[in-house]
Amino acid sequence: MDYELYEEVALKKSIPRTIFKKGDLATIIEIEDSSEDKIYVTLEFFTSVGESIAKHSVPLEYIEPLSPLSIPNMRKIKKK
Repeated sequence: MDYELYEEVALKKSIPRTIFKKGDLATIIEIEDSSEDKIYVTLEFFTSVGESIAKHSVPLEYIEPLSPLSIPNMRKIKKK
């Protein structure tokens, strides 16, 4: 699947050692090809009111496109 910059996506897997879980929404802010023939994307995560809270780079297999048959869900996180 080809993704575009600033496209909103969902996590297909939780990101280890972070607060970000499968199903969380993020925005692609960078797409990078590594020397290992693996594509990574940098995601920016926002609160439900639009505050940026983190950026993480993950392999492409961690994300999936949004589906017209899905519903966003809200969960609380702890502030650092």
